[in-house]
Amino acid sequence: MLLKILLVAVILFAAICIYGGLYYFGYTNKVKKRGIETIATVTRIEEEREEHSSGQVHVKQTVYVSFTDEAGQNVDARLVLTEQKLQENMKIRIKYLAERSRDPVFIDFV
Repeated sequence: MLLKILLVAVILFAAICIYGGLYYFGYTNKVKKRGIETIATVTRIEEEREEHSSGQVHVKQTVYVSFTDEAGQNVDARLVLTEQKLQENMKIRIKYLAERSRDPVFIDFV
C-alpha cells in the first residue's frame, strides 16, 4: 500500500513539473511572438545559493526590472525565468503582454 502511495506521489510530482515546463515554454513563446517590446532597466537582483551534496553550488537569480508600458505607466516587475547573467542598472530588451505587464520576458541585451 505504501509503495502505491509513493508511486502515485512520484507520478503526480512529475506531471506537475511537466505541466509547469510546458506552461512556461508556451507563455514565453506567446510573449515573444505577440508581446510589446520595450527597454527595461534591471533594478534589483536577488540570489539564492543552493549547495548540492556533490559540492556544486547552484545560484538562482530573481531579476527585477522597471520600464514604461504602452500606456505611459511605470511598471516594476520580475522577469520570467532567465538564464542570462544580468547586472543591476543594465538596460535590456524585454517583451510583455498588455494584460500581464508584470510578467515580462527577456529578449536581448541593449
